[in-house]
Amino acid sequence: MVIGSLLAGGASLLGTYIIYLGWQRNRVLWSAAGWLGVLVSLLLFIPVMGSEYAITIGLSLPAIGVWLGIQKEAQQQRSARHVTKATHHWQFKWQPVVANIWHALYVLPVLMFACGLMVITLVYQLPVSEPKQMAIGVTTMPVLWGVIAYYYVMSARKLSHVMGCLLFAGLAAAYLFGVSHG
Repeated sequence: MVIGSLLAGGASLLGTYIIYLGWQRNRVLWSAAGWLGVLVSLLLFIPVMGSEYAITIGLSLPAIGVWLGIQKEAQQQRSARHVTKATHHWQFKWQPVVANIWHALYVLPVLMFACGLMVITLVYQLPVSEPKQMAIGVTTMPVLWGVIAYYYVMSARKLSHVMGCLLFAGLAAAYLFGVSHG
């Protein structure tokens, strides 16, 4: 059991290092080989720890290994960097701060509430029992929320995105609280 764990952990860290080398040298085949090493480590962890722990540990080790690569890159950049004195004075601007606060307030509570209304309305229409509807809603809401938030962040026309989302949320709320319960 210990030998299998060490072998799987070594395969995971070796795979992560090969991914790092592929990134550093811009080689797709090296990165693919590294991902194959991570997959092999997952398969080696399964008989030793069971599938639940194998997936958790097998995916956590590459994340820890990435920090070693970040540390190595930071040391290389720190030694190669030249310190120059700034030629301008730092000035605080309110517009980007207010815009970022608005984005955070929209994506976190407003968009979450709107996605919740849309998912509840859509799941309410499914021809399955209520516990299954709740399970489907719980699993699909973060995905929908993430997709809409990603689209919002990447969109150049943020106001039309906000208006469309509020329109769909309003229609979902009207249907949910008016038509289905009215």
